[in-house]
Amino acid sequence: MKNGFAGRVPMGLIAGKYEIPWPEWMTLFGFVLQKDYRMNAFPETSDGRPWYDIPDEEYFSWLAEYLPANIPELTPEQQKLRDDPEGYKVLNGLRIGDTGGLYEQEMMRYPMYEFPEDFGKTADFSVVRKVENAIFSYEEYHEMVVENDFPEEPLLSREEFLLEVYGCQRICEEEETQFASFWPEFSKLGAFDVVFKMNALASEPPDAGWRTLLALTLEKIPDRDARITELEAFYRFWQEMISK
Repeated sequence: MKNGFAGRVPMGLIAGKYEIPWPEWMTLFGFVLQKDYRMNAFPETSDGRPWYDIPDEEYFSWLAEYLPANIPELTPEQQKLRDDPEGYKVLNGLRIGDTGGLYEQEMMRYPMYEFPEDFGKTADFSVVRKVENAIFSYEEYHEMVVENDFPEEPLLSREEFLLEVYGCQRICEEEETQFASFWPEFSKLGAFDVVFKMNALASEPPDAGWRTLLALTLEKIPDRDARITELEAFYRFWQEMISK
């Protein structure tokens, strides 16, 4: 059984010495696939309001034109995906949709623990407390890995587990802040909403946080119909993964 964060893509350090890795379900072939809500245009009705109930066919047609023509300034990780010859392994509707659906599934677990505001500076594990009614904990994780004897599953120490949880909760908080800033006329969409069909008319479209990656995919496809096919693949695999 492996130990620690061996082979994981590092996100950064806290307290000057503790490494936080990117969640495995946000990485593919060494690349990080992270949500980005900056591409926030949406089709409008004749009176200038969001066309919430736009038919799928028209929405995909609009996206196929909008996305590759409006790529924002890229983050270093997005630029890496665009420039790296291996980026094609990730930049396709299937991979992005699959990752997007899994992302929503995994984020259902959080928050798990309460971290003090200065945890990033102190990394004081003694004051970290489990959130009441949290659906997963270190004890449950440890029992699952040991009892099932997963040889390829790294057995994390409690400190390592908490570092990973801290990183995931920070990602979740940053995502929610960015969404609220760029999509004020929409409500946040989560896995519970989709699985239990609770999503409202004004829920964010599933592509909202993945548009930059989808745009990098579509910019290399000159044929409009082929771009629409790629978008349909994203939606199909997103729906399949989130419903598992």
